[in-house]
This record gives sequence, C-alpha cells and structure tokens, in this order.
Amino acid sequence: LACVVAGITLVATLGLLDPFSVLITLGGGLAVARASHPGEAFGLTWRRIEAALGKGRAKASDPERLIRQFKDLARVHRVRGVQALELAAREIGDPGLKAAIENAFAANDGGLLDSWLQREQRRIDLEGETSHAVFSTLARLFPAFGLIGTLIGLAMLLDDIGRTDAAGLAAALGVSVLTTLYGAVLANVVVLPLATKVETDVAAEFARLELLACGAAQVRERAYPTAVERAMRRLAGIELVGDEEEGQRVVRLEEQAA
Repeated sequence: LACVVAGITLVATLGLLDPFSVLITLGGGLAVARASHPGEAFGLTWRRIEAALGKGRAKASDPERLIRQFKDLARVHRVRGVQALELAAREIGDPGLKAAIENAFAANDGGLLDSWLQREQRRIDLEGETSHAVFSTLARLFPAFGLIGTLIGLAMLLDDIGRTDAAGLAAALGVSVLTTLYGAVLANVVVLPLATKVETDVAAEFARLELLACGAAQVRERAYPTAVERAMRRLAGIELVGDEEEGQRVVRLEEQAA
C-alpha cells in the first residue's frame, strides 16, 4: 500500500494526475467488476488483501514459532493434563491453534480434528478462488478501460480539431495518453502484485493448517516434545536442529526419564 501511495504521489508531482482519466479507467473498471461479481466477493478479496499485508501475518506463519508452541503444549499436556493444556492454548492467543487443540480433544477418536482441517481447507480454497477471480477481472478491465479512454480522447481530439480549439486539443490528447498509462499501471503495478501476494498468503495458510493439525494430533497422543518437533519439521520440510542421531538419543533419554 505504501508503494501505491508513493506511486500516486509521484504521478501527481509530475502533473500526470487527471481526474477525468482516473474516472474512466479506475471508476469504469471497478464498476464493471462490481457488476460482474457479488458484493461478498469484493469484501472477501479485501479481507484477503488485509490479511496478506498484515503486520502480524509473517509472525503467525513462522513454522519455527509454531513448532516451539506445540512443544510447550506437549510438555504441559504430559505433565499437567488436558485442562492445563486447553488453558495454555488459550493463553497463546492464536485462534487457529486454539481451534486445533479443541477439535483434537473434542472426540475420543480425534476424528473432529480431520473434519476441522478439511472444513478450513475448503474455506481457504474458496476464498483463494474468489480473490483470484476478482483480481483476474480487474487485471483485464483496467487496460480495457484505458483503451476505451484512449478512444474517447481521440474522439474528443477530432472534435476539437474541427473547432481549432488548442486547449481542447491538449486536454483530449492528455486523456488519450493518460488513460492507457493508468490502465497499464493499475493492472501491472497494483493488481498483479496484490494477486501474487494473496496467492502466496493462501498457500502459506494451507501449510500452516497442516502444521496445526499435525501438532494437535501429536499432542493428543501424548507424544514427547522432541517427537512433536520431529513430526512437524518433517511435514514442513525443515531440517532437524542438530544431528539426527542426537535427536533420537534425546528422545530415548526422555522416554527413560518418564
């Protein structure tokens, strides 16, 4: 967003900000896109953008941080029991982690955890597809309305040539050029980067959900903290800290100590 604001400021500073051209390109593209998609799709897309650009997203998606949290929860579960575990999960303040733990212990067989995971995956998949559809529409419409604005400017230019209006000629020529510029900039500098950011965020959220389900399942089985870490690192494709044999030795020592 800061880049977008900087770009608008630069355009205004260079004297390239024309309200009529903005109305044609931006207003026309948004109006047709709004007519093409339900209002809920735009609201959902905006929420995905906010989530992707949110300051806390990178921290929440950090697998190392998530692994440490589940190791702590596994230790709490083994030492203090389920009630202390649920309290510790709430204190972390992560809604996804809290939901994963609650669903893992909501049924005797842990089947609700799989149902929760599938439900959340469908929700994220639907949000990703909806956002992708809106971004694709905007990426096509902005250049299209830039071309429409160019044609409007040419029509105005022809009319002003017949009247030999110098001021009108300059304005018409400006509309012809600026609408094409706005369409290209909006599609390639704003829409496509945001679409890529949201797509990356959706993929990261999918990976995080799988880690949450894996960690919750391991905690439910009263796995040792080191075993929880190994399972989650294997799923995330992260190398184990230290030597593999050393990790196995630590697990054996923990088992003997228990």
